[in-house]
Amino acid sequence: MGKRIFLFILTNIAVVLTLTVVLNILGVNRYFGPGGLNIGALAVFLLVFLSTFPIVIPFFLFRNLHFALRMSNLVALVMLFMTGSWLARHGGHNPLWTGLSMSLLGVVLVGITIALGG
Repeated sequence: MGKRIFLFILTNIAVVLTLTVVLNILGVNRYFGPGGLNIGALAVFLLVFLSTFPIVIPFFLFRNLHFALRMSNLVALVMLFMTGSWLARHGGHNPLWTGLSMSLLGVVLVGITIALGG
């Protein structure tokens, strides 16, 4: 397991280094001048990446792909419950019912995906 995580991190570092070299060769760095980098786009990218990364973790931990898929579904449902509860607290609603509603929506979507062959 540790070897897979190490190789995953090493691959990401290699991709970033390769992109850096290619972008410098192509002269893309001139677009990062006084206007700067688009921080909003970077924030959206990080939000999407960091919110979907926990769903991928079971595929690194388990060799059985079917089991990893079901664990990934479970992680997604727990994340939906936590997000629904957090949203309800900020909106002044019942956190338990909102979390369960979000999880139920996730169960329906997973059921539809499984019924369609996923």
